[in-house]
Amino acid sequence: MCDRAHAVTVKEIAQRCFMTHQTASSQLKKLLEMSYVRSEPIGRESYYELREPLMRFCLEVKKQRDEPIQLFVDFLRLWYTPEELRQCLELLPSNAGLERKYVLQALQALKKELTDQLVAVYWKDYVDYLKKGNCAYALQLLEKIIAIRGHADDWFGRGFCLCISEKGQ
Repeated sequence: MCDRAHAVTVKEIAQRCFMTHQTASSQLKKLLEMSYVRSEPIGRESYYELREPLMRFCLEVKKQRDEPIQLFVDFLRLWYTPEELRQCLELLPSNAGLERKYVLQALQALKKELTDQLVAVYWKDYVDYLKKGNCAYALQLLEKIIAIRGHADDWFGRGFCLCISEKGQ
């Protein structure tokens, strides 16, 4: 639960902790009785999360001893624009290694987030054009996706698109 920024089900907790559903359920019941967690029933599932947000913070600080604390990196990423973070980086003195590390990680996280959003839009358009039978434009979108990230799925999609366009000719 500490590694997740949202509530999770018993099933997910059991899978991630390599335990049975029953074991996870009984341990969560004890944590619930001790007020460490809270439960939110939705339908047939119950979603569990830490009751005290500061507990998540303390556990993350303890876990990430030599790495930047992800909660701080996320705060910087959400609070500041990329331009503000770049300006902050320029203004930091050269001996501010830790501060620099946090700002750089926030900038990298922002870049990854924007890249993921762009790829998602391209991929949706690719699927739409493929359904319409416009392989030429779908292939152009895949070339853009491959240039951005080049995952195996992207290359497979390219091969699939080329195969379809070969059959059509």
